[in-house]
Amino acid sequence: MSTVIPLSTIDHIFTGVGSYPIEFIFNYDGFLDEETLKASLDKTIQHFPVISSILAKISDKAYGFELSSEGVVFDVVHSDINYEDNEKKYIYINPVETLEGNPLSKIRITHTPKGSVLGVSISHSIADGFSYFHILSSWAKIYHGKQFYPPVHNRKLLISDPDPDNYDISEDGVLNGSGLFLDKKRNVMFFSYIL
Repeated sequence: MSTVIPLSTIDHIFTGVGSYPIEFIFNYDGFLDEETLKASLDKTIQHFPVISSILAKISDKAYGFELSSEGVVFDVVHSDINYEDNEKKYIYINPVETLEGNPLSKIRITHTPKGSVLGVSISHSIADGFSYFHILSSWAKIYHGKQFYPPVHNRKLLISDPDPDNYDISEDGVLNGSGLFLDKKRNVMFFSYIL
C-alpha cells in the first residue's frame, strides 16, 4: 500500500493545467558527478519524501501526494553547446506538469563542453520558494557531506480537516477556501543563475 499525503486547500491552487512549477537553472564551471548527485538526491528524499511523489486523486473532491519511486525524474543529457552560447535556456529544464499521475519533481543535468548545468523543476504544490531552496541547500550539503537542518513534517499545521471528503476542489471552492484570488492567467517566469 502506498503512502498518500492529502493536499491542503492552498496546495490545490497549484495543480492542473496552467499551474507553474518552481524552476531554476544552475550553471557550473566544472562538471558535477552525476552518480554522486543522484545518490545524494536519494538521501535528500529520505528527509523530504514529498519530493518523490506523484499527484493522486484521493476522493471526488481532493488530491494527494502519493509517495512513489516514479515521483522524481532524474535525467542526464549532453550538449555540444555551452550554456552561455545557447539562447534557448529552457532546454536545461524538464518541466513538471502538476496533473494527476504525473511526477512532481524533475531534475535534469546537462553536460556541456565547459561544465554541467543543473535544471530543477518542482511542483509549486510541493514547495513554496523558501522550502524549494531549503530542499536544494539541504541536497547540496548532503552532496558535500555536510550537516543540514532537517524539515518539519506536520501537515496538521496546514490541514484543519484531515477528511478529504469534506474538501471542495472546484475552482470556487479552492479560491474561497484558500483566501486567494486569480483573475487572469499568470505570466511564465524564468530565472537563471551562474555558479
